[in-house]
Amino acid sequence: MAHHAASAHNGHHAEMHEHHVMDVAVYWKVFLALMFFLILTVAAAIFDLQVIIQKATGLNIRGLNIMIMLTIAVIKATLVVMYFMHVKDGTRLTWIWAAAGFVWLLLMFAMIMSDYIARGEVEQAPPGWEQIH
Repeated sequence: MAHHAASAHNGHHAEMHEHHVMDVAVYWKVFLALMFFLILTVAAAIFDLQVIIQKATGLNIRGLNIMIMLTIAVIKATLVVMYFMHVKDGTRLTWIWAAAGFVWLLLMFAMIMSDYIARGEVEQAPPGWEQIH
């Protein structure tokens, strides 16, 4: 009787924590996508896209490289979280915690950017800077 109760409990436990098995080909596709985005990130770091866009269109977009690299970083992080951390096939609670992590990251970026923007342009070096260098 104890064996029956234990097997019934294990059966219920197995149903609650059923794992989705993902095909290895999916992992390779995600890996190749991550490598592609890595190459794009390196290219964005090497080439000054602000100057290229300004010469081509006349638009002067400050911080274009940073915006592009941060966008690529968010795409790469999303791929890692969804596939390698198995959030894609996770429960609703898993999705909530993953979303909460991204919201927290956005809040941190917003606080840092608001501080950076509030400081304004620096006209001259701080006092004593010349002595250091």
